[in-house]
Amino acid sequence: MLGLSDLMKEKFSWLLISFLLYSCSNSPLTVQTDYLSHKDLASYYVDTPDPRQNFPTIGQRLIVSWSIPKSYLAYENLHLCVTIRFRNREEVIEIFDILQTRGTYVFTLLNNDFIAKKGILTYKVDLIGSGLILAEWRHKIWTDLILIHHEDDSVMQDVKKDLEEYEDEYPIDWHDEAL
Repeated sequence: MLGLSDLMKEKFSWLLISFLLYSCSNSPLTVQTDYLSHKDLASYYVDTPDPRQNFPTIGQRLIVSWSIPKSYLAYENLHLCVTIRFRNREEVIEIFDILQTRGTYVFTLLNNDFIAKKGILTYKVDLIGSGLILAEWRHKIWTDLILIHHEDDSVMQDVKKDLEEYEDEYPIDWHDEAL
């Protein structure tokens, strides 16, 4: 059986551990996603009649919360830049001005939009002020895109033109036995 002093030591240890864990995870941005379905209705759990159970809202939401130092409000054009990529390979960028030290922004993808876009795949949130990235939150599978120019891009047209000039200057003899 534990004595009173042992209980006090145990409680103090837990208090110290939780204080250290909380202080180590104090990020200015926190982001989470969740799915919306009929299970979000209270009537689902208490088994009461609800017409919304027949045609429930389905979808997904991205919840961005911030808690920034007051000094951040002095930055010009303080805003969140939320880049969201969907499972159908579309991408959207949402800009949201920051006017307070604490707050929450919720992006929702519901019903037909959710079905068409097949849900949220990944996201990145930047806290930007005076043109500087002050904080960033990236989804685990976020990566920057590698853009490849299409044939109608001017860069590809220049490469094709250079290649054609090279082929004209140095023609290839396809009947050469060395090839």
